[in-house]
Amino acid sequence: MTVTPEQVRCKVPALGWLGVVAVSLGNFMVAFDASGVNVALPAIASDLGAGTVARQWILDAYTVPLCAVLLLAGVLGDRIGGTRLYRRATAVFAVVSLLCAVAPDSPTLIACRIVQGAAGGFMLPMTLSVISRRIGEPARRARAIGVWGVVGGVAIASAPLLASVLVAGLGWWSVFACNIPMCIAALLLLPAVDDREATTRSIDWRGQVLLAVLLSALACGVIESMRGACVVAGFAAAACTAAVAALVWHVRRAPAPMVPPEVFNRPFSVSVVAGTCYQFAAYGSLIVLPMYLQLVRRFDVVHAGRLMIPCCVGWLGGNVIALLAPHHLHRRFLSVAPAVAVVAAAVVAATAATVLPAALVATVPLGVTAGVLASTLSSTAMSLATPGTSGASAGTFNVGRQLGMVVAVAVLGSDALSASPVAAFSTIAGAFAVLGGAAWAALRMSNAQTEDILLRGRDYDRNT
Repeated sequence: MTVTPEQVRCKVPALGWLGVVAVSLGNFMVAFDASGVNVALPAIASDLGAGTVARQWILDAYTVPLCAVLLLAGVLGDRIGGTRLYRRATAVFAVVSLLCAVAPDSPTLIACRIVQGAAGGFMLPMTLSVISRRIGEPARRARAIGVWGVVGGVAIASAPLLASVLVAGLGWWSVFACNIPMCIAALLLLPAVDDREATTRSIDWRGQVLLAVLLSALACGVIESMRGACVVAGFAAAACTAAVAALVWHVRRAPAPMVPPEVFNRPFSVSVVAGTCYQFAAYGSLIVLPMYLQLVRRFDVVHAGRLMIPCCVGWLGGNVIALLAPHHLHRRFLSVAPAVAVVAAAVVAATAATVLPAALVATVPLGVTAGVLASTLSSTAMSLATPGTSGASAGTFNVGRQLGMVVAVAVLGSDALSASPVAAFSTIAGAFAVLGGAAWAALRMSNAQTEDILLRGRDYDRNT
């Protein structure tokens, strides 16, 4: 007999606000380690002797496994319980963060970042799953999810400034070490309970391996092609193509694939493309700006962090706007925000090298639109999901978003783009433009389907 989420909530203690704090800390840490390390990267490279490719892999070694295990985490969460999986992943995250902090060289740091990213990939979906499973009252659950979302936004918005203070005061290692007390607090505030759900879903190991190969080959291919290593990039492209073909074949043939084929209706599939473009552009701006300020303009890490404040405040403000705005405005935001972001990114591209204050002012609307789109794009995409596939659709959308981070590191973290604000922010403006076009197309497809259903209903009424 299948146990419903409502039955699970009846069997386990309700999640109090301390528990919400515990899972929100996990959301904060995963987001902080994705964006805060960008600021510390020049100091890491200087201390460990890391070149451009090593710097890119220090970032992508975290984002690739994080992206790869998101779908697996959902199945494991059902099998062993969301709270239990979150606690175990948090404990691993703490240990590996310590190992990152004491890494003696870049290969060791990259290896530790792989495990840290995988642990983060198991933590992230469970932070929301624990809230959903253990808070039964809809209004209270909505408030808890709102707090969870704002904490994630604060992590992204504050990461550049916090990381710069830590690096300047203690050293780059503190960016990783600061996770340890937060992990301990999360474990203390969230006691272990059994919140498993009876499930017949099996783990699709073959699909999981193919997804990991695809993401790794994609990251490797883009990184190597950007530095002109054509032979290695060619092998990576061949591996990526083979992995895509094998994954498509597997999803169509497997009795229980990790992503059911019915997930990919046309509007939702296009919204996944929009999510990928969003993460590329929004996260990419947080890669390019601190690296440009430190490596090209030669600002010290604290000064660079301070110059990031306008963008960070705008990002936080955008998250608050999206949280407080009525839900019916979300689709309108999708029509306006990408256009504003394109203009803002174009202004940054045109002025960063010559009139830096003007560029920093333009990062405010860039941050606001990124913050607004963070949640409105997700909520709109889920409204386009095939009924009955919410879990698989959410996992697919999140994988698409994280894929944007992987590609952003590989493209925007290269020497050619990170040293040129014109090229980098022009690329970011182009990604926001594609995002706007994809969002418009997805909404138009959805409206056309709705009108078609209504017309069929009227025809049926006339015939009967």
